[in-house]
Amino acid sequence: MKIIGLFFYPDDMNIAIFGGTFNPVHNVHCRIVQQFMQEYAPAQVHVVPCALSPFKQDQYKVADEHRVAMLALAFQDPRIIIDDRELRRGGISYTIDTIREIHREYPHDGLYLIIGGDQAKRFGEWKEYQAIAELCTIVVAERPDYGGAEHLSMLLGMNAPYVTLAHELSDYSSTEIRQNIGENKDISGIVPAAVYSYIVHHNLYRQ
Repeated sequence: MKIIGLFFYPDDMNIAIFGGTFNPVHNVHCRIVQQFMQEYAPAQVHVVPCALSPFKQDQYKVADEHRVAMLALAFQDPRIIIDDRELRRGGISYTIDTIREIHREYPHDGLYLIIGGDQAKRFGEWKEYQAIAELCTIVVAERPDYGGAEHLSMLLGMNAPYVTLAHELSDYSSTEIRQNIGENKDISGIVPAAVYSYIVHHNLYRQ
């Protein structure tokens, strides 16, 4: 039996990892996590903001503490952990490094890695992607018309360790949200209410 905070879990449990820039976190991020939790009932979901993405050099990235604060506002479920290990590690954030760390911390537990369909299409570009597939079951939150899961299957083979969420999710990007803020467009319906208030209060993403 493991004790985490005030919660007791059996020795074998499922832990999910959901990484990204979250710049800012928005409603689709929240729906992906909520839907995954409903379908797979994990003991924990680690939401991991990256320090520096290998694929995104974002000129409008706000201070790390703002991204962490917005994630804490967006995710209130006690099973969801805002995991800042990549920020503390610094440098380029490679998912395989985080997976290996969490695997060492929970060596007897099953790991899920939640990615979007667009990320699934680029999975062959990820550092040590085959090792990721060996350590995790990959959960593809499919975006409409992306075909990410099919690409993952072709990349990893017919027995690829992946599953998909039951329903395709409409999407918009954090880039679009930042652009809308810069153009004084309303984003109140596409980010959590508390995150919207935080962005306004701290005057974030104003060019």
